[in-house]
Amino acid sequence: MPLAQNDYFGLVNDIQQYMQNSSLSLSNEIPRFISNAQQSIALDLKSIEDRVTRDFTLEASQPTFPKPIDYKNLSTFYIFTADLVTPLVYNILTPLKSASLDYCYKYSPNQSILGQPKYIAEADVYNFFITPTPKQNYQARIIYYQLPLALSELTPTNTLTNNAYNLLLYRCLLEAIPYEKADERTKYDQLYTDTLGKYQREEQMRKTSGYFTRSLQ
Repeated sequence: MPLAQNDYFGLVNDIQQYMQNSSLSLSNEIPRFISNAQQSIALDLKSIEDRVTRDFTLEASQPTFPKPIDYKNLSTFYIFTADLVTPLVYNILTPLKSASLDYCYKYSPNQSILGQPKYIAEADVYNFFITPTPKQNYQARIIYYQLPLALSELTPTNTLTNNAYNLLLYRCLLEAIPYEKADERTKYDQLYTDTLGKYQREEQMRKTSGYFTRSLQ
């Protein structure tokens, strides 16, 4: 079983113990195994993500703005608007509708025509696109799912080490198999699949009943 130290240093040690190899060559590869494992888990399991809320200013006449550096998926996007009774008080959270980029271009083919934004799309890997182009500065609120912080000696813990350490370890071992001990692939693949299945069942329970256990060590 893994050691009790559920952080980057414990993970490195556990990988070495399972692989029965503490050589420098393996140690140099372990950060890559951990990085690849985190990316794979992010694709396999959505419930391990943290949802983040951030407020910022949406600038006038700018149809695009950058995604947060730790962005993975959008939950909700709002702008603060005013009503007719108090037209100068912008305190109403108004959601933008998610749409495809093609739809946004069809809805408002001329980005120089300004208005109150209604739709938001992912322009590319790094930017969002909104339409109509903002006619003024708007206070905005984005709620999104963030990628887990990348583990390292400087960042020894994150959502995965705190809530899904076994899952992370087994995925790291799968990443390490091509390096050595290829005959262990079936065993580690089964360990990862079984542990992932537990989280996915909990994820489904959360969707249907609102219940979710954050840790299944």
